[in-house]
Amino acid sequence: LSVSLLNTGWAIVSFCFATTQTTEGTVKKGILRMAGTTAGAGAGWLALVACEDSTYETQYNPYGLLAWLTITTALATYFSTERGLMARLGLSTDYMFGPIYFVITEVIVVMYVFLYYGPEGRDEVTVNRLIGNLVGIGLALVLAILPLGHWGGDPQHCQQIVTELRQAISDYIGLLLDAKSGAPKEVAEELIALRNQHLNRHLQLHELAKDFYDDAARFSAFPMFQVDPNLKLQLALVAREITVASFVATIGSRIVHDPMCQNIILDKNSKEYSQIKTFLSKIQGNPIDLIDPSNHQASKCNADEEADGVSKESQCLLELFLRLLQMLENRLGSLDKNLDSTKWGFRS
Repeated sequence: LSVSLLNTGWAIVSFCFATTQTTEGTVKKGILRMAGTTAGAGAGWLALVACEDSTYETQYNPYGLLAWLTITTALATYFSTERGLMARLGLSTDYMFGPIYFVITEVIVVMYVFLYYGPEGRDEVTVNRLIGNLVGIGLALVLAILPLGHWGGDPQHCQQIVTELRQAISDYIGLLLDAKSGAPKEVAEELIALRNQHLNRHLQLHELAKDFYDDAARFSAFPMFQVDPNLKLQLALVAREITVASFVATIGSRIVHDPMCQNIILDKNSKEYSQIKTFLSKIQGNPIDLIDPSNHQASKCNADEEADGVSKESQCLLELFLRLLQMLENRLGSLDKNLDSTKWGFRS
């Protein structure tokens, strides 16, 4: 096979390996790979020029090539490793692709020429390897930037989770307010099953959003296609709210098993029912205040006495539930504001 024919697949391979799951990640990995490939091809060509020796059967000094590759590989490893304790954890996830492809390209060029083509194929192997890779990487960059690109810094990934959290909470409350239509045990089991279903779904979405962020945030020194640092904090806060929201179903299952709590929540004349309905309307985007602040106040947990025939344990359970709803309303609203202000795309 000719050298040119042998290297036709490198463009396809480089395109596949330069493409990641996000636009920012593809652009940054592509740029790092371009730099590493160019430097590696140059270093490999220089090694072949410097170590050419007709006294050896292969026309190259194998010891010189081995020394050259050992030194350059060690340097590339050094520069692709973080300093301090992070050096023990492997190569830098931020910029390792540059040095990695430097080593890969250099070794491939040197070994192809040394083992197969000899000095007469040196220039053609180097040029073919370089051009083939640059063409594939360039195509990956163009396709990543074109419209419909998948941006890892887009806050929509987190906003989707927040939207689904609101729907999940609404589902929990809807089941709780319809508890009179079923036996307490059945309603509680349905709440827990629904909680597990939503929790698994939300954790999967968060894992995906975190993966997109990590891919897009690499090569932090690059001046373009940066990810808003605020997004990392919001990802952590969303993870927290995923767990907190699941407690609405957990506490709801406890309330269903408590006849006193259940009667209070299902009583449409009670302040607790009004508070829950007000929260439900707000979280669904239809803010309707059903509570008169002068007449309705949240029940207080009294450690010494019972009120209106309701045990202090039931009072505490109701108070905990209402405070949890209020906290979620505030936190989800704050997440919405912070995510709306997140910069992404070409604006970053």
